[in-house]
Amino acid sequence: MIVFEGVVAGYVKGRPVLRGITASLKPPCIILGPNGAGKTTLFRVILGLTPVSSGRVTIDGRDIDSLVGAVGLVSTNLREVYTLLSLPLRDIAKLYTAICNGDYEWFVNMMDELGFGRILAARLHKMSAGERRMALNLLALSIKSKYVLLDEPFENLDPRSRARLMKLLLSNSGRLIINTHATWLLERLEGWKAYIMVSGKLYGPIEASKLPRLGLVKGRSSKAELVLEVDGSYVSLVQGAGMPISNIDSLDRLYEVIAL
Repeated sequence: MIVFEGVVAGYVKGRPVLRGITASLKPPCIILGPNGAGKTTLFRVILGLTPVSSGRVTIDGRDIDSLVGAVGLVSTNLREVYTLLSLPLRDIAKLYTAICNGDYEWFVNMMDELGFGRILAARLHKMSAGERRMALNLLALSIKSKYVLLDEPFENLDPRSRARLMKLLLSNSGRLIINTHATWLLERLEGWKAYIMVSGKLYGPIEASKLPRLGLVKGRSSKAELVLEVDGSYVSLVQGAGMPISNIDSLDRLYEVIAL
């Protein structure tokens, strides 16, 4: 389990990106939120890429500062982890799977099976955004880590690739923590826990498969499953009322509720 205790981290223009996060994340788990909510910074903190200003983060009871370089614990699709060397994708995969107890053959086979085998000889910066996204997703999954952190795994993928990736993720769900602003996948996440992240704060958990039945209502509601604070205003998640989450394709539209 990955535990946050009052975590403040990631300053932008003098203000923290994460503002007192307290949560316990256990796979399978999805973190939903609009762009700019702090989802990627949350992952960067877990990986030790963004320092914690105050509070504490532990993984399986151990402080993250004591886990730097630990093999087999956490893998990710964040591009910066794999761009230390400008190598063809095939060589990056060989290197990381060898160092991190991964499965290179699985990676190559899945790249072929999902229709991306053609880019194995390409460098990351030469790929399209969608090609790079799929390659990094599969690299993270090919490493036999206990926790796999996938940052916006479906972004820039075409519908066919999204569907194929979704099937693969469901078969690996026991070690996944995903963040995304997309909502179309929620109905398929039976047994997953969900958090909603807005303005650097984390709300939840709630059953992910329950979210499509809820709607966004401006203000505080006594019937709310969750109440979110958004730019000084409040939005309630209420069953059978408001803007249905199932009708919106992105939580970026959360701001529309505030504006109405």
